[in-house]
Amino acid sequence: MGEREAPVQQAAGAGPDRAPPRRRTPVALVCSPQTQAGTTLTARLLLDYVLSGFEPALGFDTNRHEPGLAAVFPRRTTVADLASTRGQMALFDTLIVGDGVPKVIDLWHVSYRLFFQRAADLGFFEEAWSRGIEPLILLHTDRKKRFVDEAGALLARWPGLDVVLVHNRGLTDLRDGPRAHPAAHLAERPLIVPKLDAVVLRILEEPEIRVHRVMRAAQPDGNIDLQQKIGDLAPIFDQFRLVELARDVGLPGRSMLPRGTITRRRSSA
Repeated sequence: MGEREAPVQQAAGAGPDRAPPRRRTPVALVCSPQTQAGTTLTARLLLDYVLSGFEPALGFDTNRHEPGLAAVFPRRTTVADLASTRGQMALFDTLIVGDGVPKVIDLWHVSYRLFFQRAADLGFFEEAWSRGIEPLILLHTDRKKRFVDEAGALLARWPGLDVVLVHNRGLTDLRDGPRAHPAAHLAERPLIVPKLDAVVLRILEEPEIRVHRVMRAAQPDGNIDLQQKIGDLAPIFDQFRLVELARDVGLPGRSMLPRGTITRRRSSA
């Protein structure tokens, strides 16, 4: 999601009053109103992916108590305290700058409603669209299925918002799928994070580990099994690339993801 030319076409329902073609500034908001949905893992992998193609990219961690994203990429991530007015304004003032630098925000579930309320109060998304900034919402599924209503509420408030569902198979098992809802169609093309090996998860928590570099590096014979386990991350990066390609041509990010499902059959549980 690095710096690229402006989209060659607009998607249906694109944000109102978009700026004329110029340098793009992708802003990815990784979020869920629920705890233990996997947002920090997704934000960590996404920032890793973005940094692999655009080193000046920035991360923002809104969990001031246990900033997981900042712990992994301390030199690229700023901790934003949304509990204070100063922290809120510092974050929004940074995100509204059309500087061509991709930004990834790990939105703590405690700050979820506060962020979107302040975004509404400030007219953040409308201002972002007018400045050539391209917000992407990576909304995570959760066991309580609150994501369905949340997606509907976001799209009702901002019809042009680009929302992609993220389903972490290691954390959420939605056996019955999302109930009928105007936003339920988002579940047809979710971004899937597979259940990952415990060793890989520990590696992902280590500071300054770049997954792309690890996957490309030749491993000693004794680490072939580890190389294979880390290879399980490759499909995630492929999906990030598909989302990026869709947005490059002015389509919703989810439009190029494989059509699939976020549910599992009971027999495979």
